[in-house]
Amino acid sequence: MIVTGIILLPTVIPHAVQDLADLKTIINSTAATIDAAPNNSSWGFFSPASPAGSLGTADLIANISTTILRAKYLLDVDKVAWTTVPNASTTPDNTTNTTQTNNPPPPPPTPTPTLPSNISLDSPYVDYVSSIPTLANALINLGRAWHKEWNSPVAEAIGALQQTITQFSTSMLEGDLLNSQSVLRTIRASGSLESAQVAWSRPLNLPGAAGTKKREEKVKRPQLAEGQFYTHKELWGRSGGAVPRPVKGKESSSESTGALSGATNAKVAWSEWRIEQIARRFVA
Repeated sequence: MIVTGIILLPTVIPHAVQDLADLKTIINSTAATIDAAPNNSSWGFFSPASPAGSLGTADLIANISTTILRAKYLLDVDKVAWTTVPNASTTPDNTTNTTQTNNPPPPPPTPTPTLPSNISLDSPYVDYVSSIPTLANALINLGRAWHKEWNSPVAEAIGALQQTITQFSTSMLEGDLLNSQSVLRTIRASGSLESAQVAWSRPLNLPGAAGTKKREEKVKRPQLAEGQFYTHKELWGRSGGAVPRPVKGKESSSESTGALSGATNAKVAWSEWRIEQIARRFVA
């Protein structure tokens, strides 16, 4: 009876794929830690209910930034080694007996692998960057709740993470490793982190606002007839809306005559009143 066995060898993958998978794992683990019950119910990581020696929110975010910078460094230093499958180099056997004269020639050294021109890391990159909104939601929930952590270090750590993600994406784009879909996912992830940073933008340790942006009220202005305009006072000095004002030189003749007659009558009335006041001084 012949028993056949299968030897399972570990799958060899490029360093880039492994690094992106590790990034996804770290981000998901950080989001789960921030969303854990002791953190939200006990106001952050400084409560006795939190585990001993646990990291703060800013430190957890900084750990993600450091991991991304490590992957970016490997990409910038040696793009070929980072994106290709590592191969074990073959070395000649130096223990061969020197008395033999018919030894075969040693094998040639393993050539350095060249990077294919059509390589793409879109699939692992999208998996990694798609986990960032989950982290952002956890940060938003904790930032808008009552917590004991200071807001400033967390907001700065979120800003640094946002810049690190952008730099890493730029390096991969310069290396022709990403396509348009990955760029769109990066923009969405950056937007979610911006909302998380707003949730931690309050002074001291106050909870963030419910909305990421203030609602802008629309300014409603009445329609003007052709040839008319608003004055600065009418636009900015009244709350009930502006009143159209006719253009100078466009008044009708009747309106001009009425305005002149009104001014004349006012002058006559003032003169009569003034004469009467002066005349009273001479009355015994």
